[in-house]
Amino acid sequence: VHAKTANNEGLGRFQDWSVIGSAVDRMRIMTYDYHWRGGGPGPVAPVYWVRAVADYAKSVVDPAKVVIGVQFYGYDRPAGGGEARAYTWDDFRDIIATYGPEVNLVESDSSGRPVQENKISYTTRAGRRIAYFATSRSLEVEVEFKGTLVVNFGLLFALERAQVGSLVAQGLSFLDWCSAHQQLAVVGRVELELARQSVL
Repeated sequence: VHAKTANNEGLGRFQDWSVIGSAVDRMRIMTYDYHWRGGGPGPVAPVYWVRAVADYAKSVVDPAKVVIGVQFYGYDRPAGGGEARAYTWDDFRDIIATYGPEVNLVESDSSGRPVQENKISYTTRAGRRIAYFATSRSLEVEVEFKGTLVVNFGLLFALERAQVGSLVAQGLSFLDWCSAHQQLAVVGRVELELARQSVL
């Protein structure tokens, strides 16, 4: 389902979560694309928004059924406006190696709300570009929903499974990082194992 923080909000306004929740075993929420390919620059899944979506979900659906999606990509777009390109962490690693931009951690927005995403800006022959992508901390915060919500590591819509093994933010293996966090919910562990099998 589309992410939302209230019943009649955004793309998810036509989806009644209370009705859906009563009829399904799992309700997977697309908690990403807060800033999307066709919009302006900004974080893909700021922590404050993911938490607000989770809080609303818990208020209308049995938390045991709720699955929080995790983004494995970021958006890179022209600084002056235009459609963004979706890149994986491996792509961002190549961009950083090629253009040498400073990687800035956006810890919070202008209102003090937690964001926890990386931001880079760099110049190509075509002009200036700005990109936002997840950090290990933003993923860690999503995993911290542990006992109340299931974190879904199987939603790899924008990332080939063969690329799951790298985490640009700290140079860590994504699978090793996940394995180190014992608070993963049961479904998260099952899907993590499926991802591991796909990589190996």
